[in-house]
Amino acid sequence: MAKDLKGKQLPKGIIQRPDGRYMGRFTFAGERYTLYENKSPAKLKKAMEDMRYELEHGLRGKTKKINLDNFFKIWISEKQTDGVKETTVMLYSNYYRWYIQNKLGKKLIVDITKNNIKEIIKDMETGTKTCTPKSVSTIRKTYSIIYDIMNFAVSENIIMTNPCVGIKLPKEKKSERRVMDSEEQKILLDAIKGSYYEDFYIIALGTGMRINEILALTWDDIDYDENKIHVNKTLAYIQEEKGEHGYLQFQDPKTDAGIRDIPFLPGVKECFKKHKIKQDTQRMKVANLWKSTAGMENLVFTTETGSPINSQYIRKNMNYIVKKINKEEARKAALENRDPKIFEHITPHALRHSFATRAFESGMKPKTVQEILGHSSLAMTMDLYTHVTDNIKEEEMQKMKNTI
Repeated sequence: MAKDLKGKQLPKGIIQRPDGRYMGRFTFAGERYTLYENKSPAKLKKAMEDMRYELEHGLRGKTKKINLDNFFKIWISEKQTDGVKETTVMLYSNYYRWYIQNKLGKKLIVDITKNNIKEIIKDMETGTKTCTPKSVSTIRKTYSIIYDIMNFAVSENIIMTNPCVGIKLPKEKKSERRVMDSEEQKILLDAIKGSYYEDFYIIALGTGMRINEILALTWDDIDYDENKIHVNKTLAYIQEEKGEHGYLQFQDPKTDAGIRDIPFLPGVKECFKKHKIKQDTQRMKVANLWKSTAGMENLVFTTETGSPINSQYIRKNMNYIVKKINKEEARKAALENRDPKIFEHITPHALRHSFATRAFESGMKPKTVQEILGHSSLAMTMDLYTHVTDNIKEEEMQKMKNTI
């Protein structure tokens, strides 16, 4: 048996190269297979055992007789090995079952054509007897999954070219992002005063955090000494089957940029302190009815009985608040003999967009806004808020009118 660079014995079939990488080789049915691993010979040994099993059962290899269902198992396993988030793996699996498997699952990889994929896209776009039309984003996500699976088949030498290449997809209709102006923001804050979710709204409008980042906050993330909030996780809803009851779980942010510190605005800091007192009072009030979820005992935001809050609760609450605002406005308009000023529908993301808009309006530097929002690139921030930055450019240019 070979030894590693430090003289330690390695598993059969594995060597360590001079650059430190481990290489494993084995032969099956006359074909030689080679795998690599950067750090762990144990991981490499496991990968070799898995590949041998797949070869023995016809799930992998240069055989042309593998169908999409079996090849999907290999593809999704590779995603898990690559460290793709659990929620993303589940999303891929769900999309495959819902939109791809029924039409292509039993087909051999080599028999899947461009027309087969076009048919899936067309059925999703127009709907069928058993399936309602799907959104453009759902169609595009489904296509990207098929595309990636077929690309993997190319890399495994099962097919020569990816049949997805060149397929025209429906275009996403660009909708105007809902942003509250300062007056609407005041109306919202007045409407939520004294409500159970008041503190949530104040913190969302004062930090620009994503809804699931706020709902994932634990009290150890609130750093009064450093005067900042440590954003390091999100609260994800895991649903294994469509329509089935899921569960909530902490997840890492999608990108490294999602891990960040956000300085307190004075009102936000006071809001957290007030909320802690409110939460402790509520805990004593309900006594034994307070039921924390294991691993989430220290959440900043919980239901009235201590369990984590699903983001859908916030969405429903926002719908209720908008109805309340419009009902009150209709009453006032009737008394004043005028048309009511409708408060347009808002989502939790509108709170984030409104924070960013206020930040730009107050003169905050784009790079700072990017870092606070947790965007992975400045281009993303600028693209999202072009309408705001265009207005600011006009205002800034007006300051030069007397210089030329």
